[in-house]
Amino acid sequence: MRFIKIEMESFASIGQAKFDLAGQGMVVVSGQNKDAESASSNGAGKSTIIVDSICWALFGKTTKGGGADSVTPGGGGKGTRVALTFEKDGHTYEVARHRKHKQHASKLLVTKDGQDLTKATVADTDELLSSILSINLDTFLYTTILGQGMMFRFSQLTDQARKEILEGIAGSQVYEEARGAAREEYRKQQLELSKVTGEISGMQSMLGMAQSNLTNAQNLQQQANAKAQQEVSELQQKLSAAEIDLATWTAAVESAATLAVHVPPPNVTLQATLKDTEGKALTAVFGASSTVQDCETRLRLANQSLTQLSSVGPTCNYCGSKMTAEHMQTEQAARSADVEKIRAELAKAVEVRDRYSAMHKSIGDQLAQIQQQERAYMTATHEIQTRQSAAARSRDIAANTVAMFKDRIGKVKPVDHSASIAMAEKKITELQAQEREKNQRLQSLTESAQAVQFWAEVGFQELRVQSIDSLLTFLNSRLAHYAQTIMGKDISVSLSHTDKGKIDLQVTSAGASYQSASGGEKDRIDVCIAFALLDLARQCTQWSSNILVLDEIATFVDASGVDRIMRAVTELMDQVESSFVISHNPVFEGYGDRVWTVIKEAGVSRLEQ
Repeated sequence: MRFIKIEMESFASIGQAKFDLAGQGMVVVSGQNKDAESASSNGAGKSTIIVDSICWALFGKTTKGGGADSVTPGGGGKGTRVALTFEKDGHTYEVARHRKHKQHASKLLVTKDGQDLTKATVADTDELLSSILSINLDTFLYTTILGQGMMFRFSQLTDQARKEILEGIAGSQVYEEARGAAREEYRKQQLELSKVTGEISGMQSMLGMAQSNLTNAQNLQQQANAKAQQEVSELQQKLSAAEIDLATWTAAVESAATLAVHVPPPNVTLQATLKDTEGKALTAVFGASSTVQDCETRLRLANQSLTQLSSVGPTCNYCGSKMTAEHMQTEQAARSADVEKIRAELAKAVEVRDRYSAMHKSIGDQLAQIQQQERAYMTATHEIQTRQSAAARSRDIAANTVAMFKDRIGKVKPVDHSASIAMAEKKITELQAQEREKNQRLQSLTESAQAVQFWAEVGFQELRVQSIDSLLTFLNSRLAHYAQTIMGKDISVSLSHTDKGKIDLQVTSAGASYQSASGGEKDRIDVCIAFALLDLARQCTQWSSNILVLDEIATFVDASGVDRIMRAVTELMDQVESSFVISHNPVFEGYGDRVWTVIKEAGVSRLEQ
C-alpha cells in the first residue's frame, strides 16, 4: 500500500494542513508550543498531524482510541475533515472522513479512481474501506508506527501482557480464540450428543412400540385367519349335511316318480263303453217303464170299460149301438180280450223293463267298481304327487341351502390386517434407518467431540506455545541484529520461553541486568525490542506500506545513542519511501532529509515545511 498525500482541516488542534506522504525520504518532525513555552515542543500537535490524522482517516480512531467529537477542535468544535489519498493494487483511492462538517456533516466518503464508492451509511462505508485495506488498526500500528501510542516498555510488561503483544502482532491469539471456540464447540457437541442420544433412546422406544404394533397386527391377522378357517370348517360341515339332504330329497323325488309309474290307471275305454251302455240301458229302462205305464193305463182303462159294460144302458158306450145282451156279451168278450192282450203286453213290458233295469244295475255296478278304481288311482296319484312335491320342495330347499353355504364359504374372508402390518413394517424400516443414521451421527459426533476435546484441552495450547517459541526465535535473531547495531558488542538482548510458560527478557552487559541499566540504555534496549517487533509484525502480516513513523522513540538517549538508533532507522528506510521521525530532541534534525515544524499558537497548530 502506497500513501500519496493527506490534508486536514479543523482536526483536533490542527487548523489546516496539507502535505505529501510519498517520496519524502526521512522527515524529522519537531514542534513548538507557543501557548506553553515550558512544555517546549510537547503538545504542539506533532503526533496529531502525522499519526492520528492517518489513523482517524482510515479507521475512525486515533492511537489513543479517540473518535467522534474528540477529534474536533477543543473536543466540541465543528468542520473537521481529513482526506487521505493512497494507492493499492493499481488503483488510487481517496478517503475523506468528516465530523460536524458544514457540507458533508459526519460522512465517510470513498472514491476509487475518481468513482464514488460511498455506501448509504458510515458503518457500511467503513466495512467497505476495511475490505479495501485488508488490515485493522492494530496491524497498521504494529507495522507502520512506533511511538507514544505504541512505544510500550516491553521489558516492563507482565508475562501475560508480553504474550498478548506477541500474539497480537503475529495473530497467535487465534489459537486461544480457536481454543475457546473449540471449548464452545465441544460444549455444543456434548449438547448435541445428549440430544442425539435422547433421540436414539426415543427412537428405540418408538421402534419398540412399532415392533409391538407389528406383533399385535400379526397376532390379530393370525386370529382372523384362524377364525375364518374355523368358520369355513363349520360351514363345510353344514354344507356336507346340506348336500346329504339334497341327495336324499333328490332320491325321494326320483323314488316318487318311480312309484307313479307302477300305479295302474283305470280302464278309460271300458269306462266309456260302460257309460254308453248304461245310458242306453237307462234309456231302455225308461222306455220299458213308459211302456209298462202305458200298458197299466190301458189295462186300467180296459178294466174300467169292462166294468162299465156290466151296467145296462140303452146304448153301447163304445159303438153307440143299442145295447143288447148279445151285444154286451160280444163287447165283454172283446173288452176281456183287450184286457188280456194288454195284460200280456204289460207282462212283456215289465219283463223288458226288469231286464233293462238288471242290465242297468249291472253296468252301474261295473261303473262303480271302475270309479272306485279311479278314485283309488287318483288317491294314489295324489299321494305320490304330494310326496313328490314335498320331496321336490325339500330338494329345492336343500339345493338352496347348499348354494347358500357354498356362497357363504366363498365369501368368508379373514379380517385384513395387512395394511396395519405393512404400516408397522414400514415404520420399523424407517425407524431402523433413522436409528442407523442417528447411530452414525452419534459415532461421528463422538469422534468429533473427542477430537474437539483434544484441541480444546491440549492441541491449540500446544500450537500456541509452539507459535510463541517460533516468534521468539525470529525475535531473538532480530534482537541480536539490532543490539549489535544500537547497543554495541558489550550488551546482548534476548527473550526466552521458560518451562513455566513465562517470557523472560535477558539482558547482559558485563554481567549487569536490565534493571541495573541506565535510562539511556533502557531506552535503547526498548528501541531494539520495538524494531524487532516491527520486523515481526511485517513478517507475520505480510502487509507493508511506503511510510514508517517513529514517534518519540528515544527520550533519554544521548547523541551517541541517537546515532546508533539512526543507523538502524537507515536500514528500515530501505523498505519505505518516507519515514517520519517525530521528536522534540533536536539531535535527530541532523539526520533528516528535511525538517518540518508544527507550531501551536492560540490553540491552533500549523505545519511549516
